[in-house]
Amino acid sequence: MKRKPTRYLQNLQHFLLIFNGNNRGRRFESFNKNNGRDIQFFRSNSTSLRSKNAINENREGCNWNEKKTDQIFTKSSAFSSHFQWEQQRNDTESEKGSESEGKEVEISPKSRFYSIFGTGTLIASAPFFLPAIHSEEEKKKRERMEEEKRIQRENKLKEIPFNPFSYDRAFGISVLQKLEYIFGVLFLAPFRVLLLAPTISLLLLTSKIAVLGLKDSDHGVKLSWWRRFMWFQSRLLVRLTLFILGFYYVRTVGKLAKSNEAPIIVSNHISFIDPLLYFYQAFPCSVAKAEVGHTPFLGDVMKALCIMVDRSSKNSRENTLEAIATVAKRSYTNEFDRQVLIFPEGTTTNGNGVIAFKAGAFHPGLPVQPIALKYPHGHFNPAWVPAGPGLRGLILRMLCQFSNSVEIHFLDVYEPNEKEKKDPILYGKNVRARIARELGVPTTEHSYEDVILMTLAMKEHISSDEMAAFEFNKVRDLYHLDFAEAKTLLGRFAKMSRNGQMDYEGFCKNLKLPQCELTEQLFSVLDSDGKQTIDFREFATGLSIISHN
Repeated sequence: MKRKPTRYLQNLQHFLLIFNGNNRGRRFESFNKNNGRDIQFFRSNSTSLRSKNAINENREGCNWNEKKTDQIFTKSSAFSSHFQWEQQRNDTESEKGSESEGKEVEISPKSRFYSIFGTGTLIASAPFFLPAIHSEEEKKKRERMEEEKRIQRENKLKEIPFNPFSYDRAFGISVLQKLEYIFGVLFLAPFRVLLLAPTISLLLLTSKIAVLGLKDSDHGVKLSWWRRFMWFQSRLLVRLTLFILGFYYVRTVGKLAKSNEAPIIVSNHISFIDPLLYFYQAFPCSVAKAEVGHTPFLGDVMKALCIMVDRSSKNSRENTLEAIATVAKRSYTNEFDRQVLIFPEGTTTNGNGVIAFKAGAFHPGLPVQPIALKYPHGHFNPAWVPAGPGLRGLILRMLCQFSNSVEIHFLDVYEPNEKEKKDPILYGKNVRARIARELGVPTTEHSYEDVILMTLAMKEHISSDEMAAFEFNKVRDLYHLDFAEAKTLLGRFAKMSRNGQMDYEGFCKNLKLPQCELTEQLFSVLDSDGKQTIDFREFATGLSIISHN
């Protein structure tokens, strides 16, 4: 009894019939050799039957490997039975003559489904195996579109002034990161608080013992052995505190110089964590604002460790310069074994730029060691800036982070030349340029006064980006505008502006001027960009020019 072909072979045959189009596909034809092995050939319905000699010629012309072909098609008896059955069916159809010519091949619905499914599978899998081929026109079009997008991004960045006090909030946080944050709020932050409580308590205790009997003026005096031992315990506890906050590893580049090589170390300022990092790394004598001395439980410790600066006092600047010079010179001559740490920016930034340096660290004319500090981050920036979250928000967000990163780059000691010794401002600019070059960020002339003005503007619903264009140092040097006048002008501008922009009507009402041709010309002079509105920078500089002329 002759066996019928398996379903797989039937599906394969019907697939080939449909794939070749118009249901006039090619059929199988077998040729039985002398040794009984079958070889499969394709032929079209429209052609006549080939003779054995023609088939043999085709086989010889194609240089087929008969041995390999025979091994493939004769391993299973099912293949052999199928070919015999197919040959018998072909002979039956040939006897029908021309009646079978041109007729469509009938395929069962089930076989048609399998064939269509196989065709769809091949088409769907083709993109995964075939390389994407693009014409030259498509490539050029894609390159033009990318170039246009790049130009649009650059133009947009040019329109927005650089703001070193902005906060780069994370957008597009993934679901996994949201789950991590929820886990941090519910479990990680409480666990870290439990660890921080005894650690900070021990830190306060050891620090209190270390400063017993010290006066606020005892800066530059060598510490006794037992004080140094207690401070060493405090430094270890500070490192443990940083570890609990997620700073498992502090990456350092370079080496801290000795006090007789560089008695002053200067660094950019980003976060409230900066002093803790340097306390552990260098144990310096810092310069801090007077408000730090009033911190509960820690005020007396800070007074013993730091040189306090009262920014509201006129004599404080001179006293601070004298104290810095005294301690630095004693450290330079090995009379005092601790360096002086100064943040010349006077405030914190977002780390995307280095603002103007105060000249206090460079007045003594001694060598300094620049230090570049940065916090690599993905979704949480620990920068403490006016446009960002407050201190409590930063601490909470830091507690919820699995890990936080920080890098400290100790640069080579900077030896000032004779010109820089005589000009502390030039000395500070050159040191600032070296730190900015190490960080790969620009420098700006923003200062601590800009932070105060920006904070006041944000209370009046003026964005920090609008205020970033106003650099107080430049306006003061060019137009002789003092800080008190700048705050007064900001208050007047905020009353008549909307979203940081003032139109012509608001300008006239603010200055109590009539709307006439003369005031229109004045407003057009102040409107340097031709937007029919002026920002605070244009308003303040314009009025400064008018008042001084």
